[in-house]
Amino acid sequence: MTELAGSNRESKQEFWSMMCHKKKFGGWSDGRAAHIYREKFGVWPKGLNDTPVFPSIECEKFIRHRMMVYLKSKGR
Repeated sequence: MTELAGSNRESKQEFWSMMCHKKKFGGWSDGRAAHIYREKFGVWPKGLNDTPVFPSIECEKFIRHRMMVYLKSKGR
């Protein structure tokens, strides 16, 4: 995987903060949040603040899409 074009530190921080919200209020593990982040940006979350921010609609759609891909792969 490669880092997405146009992804800057601010957008990475924003997405990671949404993942932190999932960890704090959604019962996610640190690993699950980090893996979703890596699937989006191609790199592990490093040097980012763990301040939770309510997830955007786009973030929820991305998570839902990745879950569907995962479930389809398990069905084979």
